[in-house]
Amino acid sequence: MKSNKKSLNVKNKKCRVCFDQIEKKKTRNVRVDKSICQNEEENTFQDQIEGRNSVLELLETEKDINKIFIEIVMAPSYTDEALEILKQKKNIRLLQIENISAKRAADAFDMKKVYGGLLVQQYDESLIREEDENLFKMNAKVETSILSNGKEKTVYGLGVVTERKPTKEETEAMLFAWKVVKHTKSNAIVIGKDGRTTGIGMGQTNRIWAAQQAIAHAGKEAKGSVMASDAFFPFPDCVEECVKAGITAIIQPGGSIQDKASVE
Repeated sequence: MKSNKKSLNVKNKKCRVCFDQIEKKKTRNVRVDKSICQNEEENTFQDQIEGRNSVLELLETEKDINKIFIEIVMAPSYTDEALEILKQKKNIRLLQIENISAKRAADAFDMKKVYGGLLVQQYDESLIREEDENLFKMNAKVETSILSNGKEKTVYGLGVVTERKPTKEETEAMLFAWKVVKHTKSNAIVIGKDGRTTGIGMGQTNRIWAAQQAIAHAGKEAKGSVMASDAFFPFPDCVEECVKAGITAIIQPGGSIQDKASVE
C-alpha cells in the first residue's frame, strides 16, 4: 500500500504485526498480519481501534501509523526517523525490547500472592505443536461406559468428533484462536478468522456468558469465524449459540460429562 505520508521504520524485515486492543483492562482484539491495514478501503485495523485505548506490538515492520490512535508501541529496535515521527504523537509510550521474540526461560516460575503465603508454580507453556496438527485430520477415539448411577458417559479422545473435518482455513484460524484463549482470563471464549480475533469473551463467571460476550463483540463478523474455549462446555448451550451466530468450527479441550450433548 503506497502512501505519501511519513512512515514508521523499524529495523529487520520479517514484517509481522500483533495487535492487542484493550478497553477497561479487557482484551478486545488481537491480530497478526504483515501490515497495520491490509488496504485503505477495508481499513479493518482502523475500524477495530477507533476511539479505544490500544497497544501496538511491532516485531519487524514498516508502516504509517500516524493516522490511528496508539498509546503504546513495542519493538526490538527503532530507526532515528521512526523515533522522530513517534515523538510527535502526544502521550505515546515507546518500549524497546531487543529479545521481544525470545521464549521464557525453562527454569522460570509463575508466582502469585495469596493471603499468608505465595503460590509458586511452573508456567504452562503447552500449545499444539506442528507434529500434532494431524489431530485436525483424524477422528477422535470414542469410548462409552455406564456410571454407578446407571447413566451413560461418553468420553472423546483427541481429534475431530464430528463427521465433517475442518478445512485448512478453519484449522489455521483455530490454532490462532487457541493461542489467544490460552492467555485470556477464564472463563474465556475467543472467536476469530483470517489471522485475527473477531470477538473475545473473558473473565465471566460462566462459559455461556463468555460465549455470548464474544459473539456480541464480533457482531456480523461472527459468521464464518471459529471458536476456541479455554475449558470444556458444561452444557451444549455454547455450541447452540455458535450455530446461531454462524460459527463454523470449535476447538476445546473436552472432558465434560455433557460432551456428547455438545457434539450432537
